Amino acid sequence: MLIYYANIPEETLWFYNRLDGGYQYILYGTLILRFMLPFFLLLNRESKKNTNLLLMASVLVLFIHYFEIYLIAMPAFSKELNLSWMDLAAFIGLGGVFFGLFFNKFKKESMVPKNDPTMEECLSKSYHQ
Repeated sequence: MLIYYANIPEETLWFYNRLDGGYQYILYGTLILRFMLPFFLLLNRESKKNTNLLLMASVLVLFIHYFEIYLIAMPAFSKELNLSWMDLAAFIGLGGVFFGLFFNKFKKESMVPKNDPTMEECLSKSYHQ
């Protein structure tokens, strides 16, 4: 199936557009910064216990995710890489709306389930080792 898919010229054009016009830097940067760097940073057990390193890796992955979404959408509109302030403004605006709605709902609802018959048992057990 993969060989068949790889031989269809219409499908390879998607990759061709992302390997030219400046988009190749985002493509390779996404590969390195979103996968390889966090993978090797968090490879050993001690680094996964370091909350600062874990926070840094997670923020890096979320930040690079924006560029991945940009890479998926923008080559269909422009053959050359054009980053503008409107891209960042849209990201911050939509993120602000999302977090505003999320925390508004978060304040109204309880995080502890009500009428849970196993709640007392769960709270009495210690899961820390």
